[in-house]
Amino acid sequence: MSAPTQSTIGGPWGPVGDVVISIFPIAFLILVTLLPNGLKSHISLPVSALFLYILRLAYFAATPSIVHAALIQGILNSATPITIVAAAIFLFAALERTKCMDWILRALRDLSGGNLVAMVMLVGWSFTYVVEGASGFGTPAALAAPILAQAGVDPMSAVIMTLMFNPLQTAFGAVGTPIWFGLGTVFTENEDRLDLAFKVQAITCVCSLVIPLFGIRMAVPSWRTIWRNKLFVGISLLSASLPSLAITRFSYELPTILGGLVSLIVTAVMVKFKFGLTAPELEVADHELGLHPVPVMEVVGEIVPLPTEDEDEGADGWNKKTEGTMTDDMPVSVTDMTLSDRRKFNTSEEQNPSLHELSRNIEHGSHNNKEAWTSTEPFDITPADTTPSPKSSTSMLKPLVSNTFPLLGIILLLILTRIPALGIRRLLTLRDPALVAPLGTLGTLRISASLTIQLASILQTPHVTWTYETLFTPAWLPFTLMSILTFIVHRRRLKKGVMVEIWAAVKGTAGRMRRPAVALAGATTLVALFTTRDASPEASAPPAHLLGTHISSALRFFYIPFAIPLGSLGSFFSGSTTVSNLTFGEVQYSVAENLGLDTTGMVALQVVGAALGNMICIHNILSAKVVVGLDDVGEGRFIRRCLVPFWVMWGLGTVVGVGFLFGR
Repeated sequence: MSAPTQSTIGGPWGPVGDVVISIFPIAFLILVTLLPNGLKSHISLPVSALFLYILRLAYFAATPSIVHAALIQGILNSATPITIVAAAIFLFAALERTKCMDWILRALRDLSGGNLVAMVMLVGWSFTYVVEGASGFGTPAALAAPILAQAGVDPMSAVIMTLMFNPLQTAFGAVGTPIWFGLGTVFTENEDRLDLAFKVQAITCVCSLVIPLFGIRMAVPSWRTIWRNKLFVGISLLSASLPSLAITRFSYELPTILGGLVSLIVTAVMVKFKFGLTAPELEVADHELGLHPVPVMEVVGEIVPLPTEDEDEGADGWNKKTEGTMTDDMPVSVTDMTLSDRRKFNTSEEQNPSLHELSRNIEHGSHNNKEAWTSTEPFDITPADTTPSPKSSTSMLKPLVSNTFPLLGIILLLILTRIPALGIRRLLTLRDPALVAPLGTLGTLRISASLTIQLASILQTPHVTWTYETLFTPAWLPFTLMSILTFIVHRRRLKKGVMVEIWAAVKGTAGRMRRPAVALAGATTLVALFTTRDASPEASAPPAHLLGTHISSALRFFYIPFAIPLGSLGSFFSGSTTVSNLTFGEVQYSVAENLGLDTTGMVALQVVGAALGNMICIHNILSAKVVVGLDDVGEGRFIRRCLVPFWVMWGLGTVVGVGFLFGR
């Protein structure tokens, strides 16, 4: 059953003028972003929002109070993505300062045996599948990209790879929010939602056999590397997509999260026993990690023996032993380096000629370092309790739990707080009881017992409301909570006191968020102005509705190939599969009814398109690139690298989806 249709009243230039005017701010954004030396997002997004603000008043003649209410709502809506990105940066600052990240990287190296394909599938595919199923909000890219970057994958390639994987995971992200909330008024019957979910995942399954290969190729040296590990890659991909397809028969909330858990277990077991994996081809040189493959450390021509387990005096003791052997510009510990510091140090021959020579030898597979990589002998760069030891599974358990509990805790808390049946979600999103403070014509401020903040009836517009669910937004619970616990639990590894280190991490995070915060505020404002409807039935419809309605009416059956791009457009400018479904779901349903096509099939194309848009959306790019330290790299460079898999998924998804459209 479809929701009541909106008005199709537009501006004075008729349908063609409505389409041109509606698309202009988005076209401007795409153009200036994709140009080789295009505008950065902290400029292009606010300017696009400004254009749309002017057009809604000057061309669409929208009620001024509605437009300004949408403007306020959009700016306030940026609080959610801004706090999530900031919390992700803070989390990884905690992992680095407490040396947990060093342990995780070394453990991944030991588990994968140096096989980069194994690391990519375990972290980039299976881990992000679980995180997307539990959280959404661009969290997977913000978590996985920095782990892979520090594991040796080129930071830009790590970001692009997670962007390419994300469309195959996000249709049922955040415990199915794009379905039950994004399309809640389009399909009110549970049977229709399950039918829709099955069709969406069926299309996604087919795409899962092709699209991830583009992402894997970003991280590994050649297609030949993927081919040599094809059995492992294929099973890892299908271990997520096929269980997800089976789960859609009885649930549209759990496919991604349960499918991801199955894939994580299957992939980890295959990695452990090297099933389907070939010997690594030195895809990652040790210098990319800041580590040496042999149990000695050569620094500026001197051989510094590593501390034994008995001699180890912790990080401070190790630093004292190596004092005076390093250059003034070289950080004492790997964990003291930022990503940019590591890249600068590792590629600087003047700073460290011996390391530079070693790096060059490893990259070209020469010298005797290849044999050193195959050694299973542990190498310590951190205190003994933070270094993996192959001696026994019992000895590994304590450091495993100690160093991975921040990430494992995040996954566990996300699952516990996102599944409605557990009841925790309801407690974290309570609207009542609440403190109420009237703010005159600005609106009514409400702060509930669950710390949910709401500004209702903005500028006396009943349907324009801003809500920030403090405890439900992953920025605070679990990201910030687990970050602080990490500092406390591993306080002995810190150079200074807990509060000093936390404050330093907070200041560093704030400094990196200045431009991204402006860009994200511009993005959410653009979305609000594009989608907010006027309260008056005689007023113009929002640009998003006019755009979809006029295009579908003009093209008729030729509209089918454009169903996926329309969904992608919604998530491109909003950064959300759910928002795209809310914006265009009803339009796609109406098109199917008018053409006599299967409605769930057409809306399935909308969902696939909305998921696909996450591959190129500026919001996700910002979330990931800031965390890995690529603040100055333009978003257009990431988008251009993603265009080929975008087009492939568009075509493949359309071909598969056509079979569902005529299946009534």
